Amino acid sequence: MSLKHFHLVFIACSEGLMAFLENWSRAQRSAGSPDCGAGWIAPLGIAAGLVYLAWFVRRYRTLQ
Repeated sequence: MSLKHFHLVFIACSEGLMAFLENWSRAQRSAGSPDCGAGWIAPLGIAAGLVYLAWFVRRYRTLQ
């Protein structure tokens, strides 16, 4: 696996972890726990990760 492919896998894993964090924080909030802020940060992290993924895929073709 090349470094470019590993980078794509790493981005996908980061997105999955952010989605898990968002779901976990929603479950904690619905169970009555105080809001720790993860519920607000996780969607921002998902959006930033998708923007970075789109940028990387565009640059992917020109990388050696």
